[in-house]
Amino acid sequence: MSSPRRPVLVLALVAVSSPAAARRAGYQSTNCGSCHTGSGDVQLEVHFEPEQPSPGDRVTMTVSVTADGARFAGIAIGSNGLGQYALESNEPLEAEDIWVTHTNPKQADGGSVTFAVDWLAPDEPGIADFSVAVVAANGNGAPTGDRTTTKLVALPFGCDTVEVYADADGDGFGDPNRPAQVACAATEGYASRGNDCDDSVASTHPDAPELCNDVDDDCDGQVDEDVEYRPYYFDSDGDGYGNADVVIDGCAPASDTVDNDLDCNDFNRNVSPSSPELCDQIDNDCNGLIDDGSCGNDSAVPIEGAAAPTASTPAAVPAPDGSGAPVNSAPPPETQGPPATSGSGTESGISNDSPSAPLTAAMTDDTPKASDTGTCIVAGERWRGHDPHRRQPPFLPLFTAAGLLAWVRGRARRRRPRHPR
Repeated sequence: MSSPRRPVLVLALVAVSSPAAARRAGYQSTNCGSCHTGSGDVQLEVHFEPEQPSPGDRVTMTVSVTADGARFAGIAIGSNGLGQYALESNEPLEAEDIWVTHTNPKQADGGSVTFAVDWLAPDEPGIADFSVAVVAANGNGAPTGDRTTTKLVALPFGCDTVEVYADADGDGFGDPNRPAQVACAATEGYASRGNDCDDSVASTHPDAPELCNDVDDDCDGQVDEDVEYRPYYFDSDGDGYGNADVVIDGCAPASDTVDNDLDCNDFNRNVSPSSPELCDQIDNDCNGLIDDGSCGNDSAVPIEGAAAPTASTPAAVPAPDGSGAPVNSAPPPETQGPPATSGSGTESGISNDSPSAPLTAAMTDDTPKASDTGTCIVAGERWRGHDPHRRQPPFLPLFTAAGLLAWVRGRARRRRPRHPR
């Protein structure tokens, strides 16, 4: 029963003891700190010879690692795929595709280690990008107590380089929040200027005009500066004409506002300077007059605040019967009787002895009636809506002595009993 247990014990010993030995060959990684841990500074320098190679040249990359107390160093170099590596046999390195890693840690001298990597430039101009990751190890056989660092370097060959910035919106201005890159020239997706304040909006950049939109369009740190501000007026009824009493200053019209204050009633969309005037006792077209030229005549009544009519030209008011004739317009001259004369027993053309006497000597059957003119003529006066054929004009007899006496006599006659003949 005991014999089957021995292989299990041997395997267990192997499993426990194997982590104690550190991996001697390097990993293809851009960061050695993913495996090695520790604290402290490590210096990394990368040099190229020649510094400005031409297409097809052989270039030697020298990598120097320095750290106090370091006994060994390892390396992992990755490229952007341009060119190819050409390694010397005296270096403990190996190349695979875009990677170069150490096959064995290289021993340090006074805390410093140097690696030399040869690289062949392509035949066409360009820029090779390299990621160089190193570890300065303490030689304890474990991935603890070590120090790591990484450096990105670019090697142009056959061209003059410029710094470029990622330009996501294609407006010619790059994102300053992303690191600059070295390129032979600004290519699509990159810009040589890295001062865009919003790299997601193509209309926002330092050369853009400032607009009225609550946005810093020209990237100067100010919003809507140098734009024209003007008053806008609230248009509550939506007829295109604003209320002069509700004003909003802005560089563009806000919702429900217009650029004029010409509405005289902002609660009725049928009342505005462009509305037709109707015969409805309303100033529909906002010209200060009511029913001007809309009731079959040329009459108009000014509204409050407009110029009042003069005594010689009183304002015309439409007749209530809808005939179109103004009730306060003077009658034609031929319908007026001769001026009343004063004499014994008469005053204002009314006989004191005969209440049934005609109102004027000139009154005939051809004289216009109230239904024709809307007025009546009594002793040179005009009475609105009064029938001139009544026995007595209203009110007038009560304001004269002769009229009062005639009224009393008339009442007495009507009360006197009639005797049969």
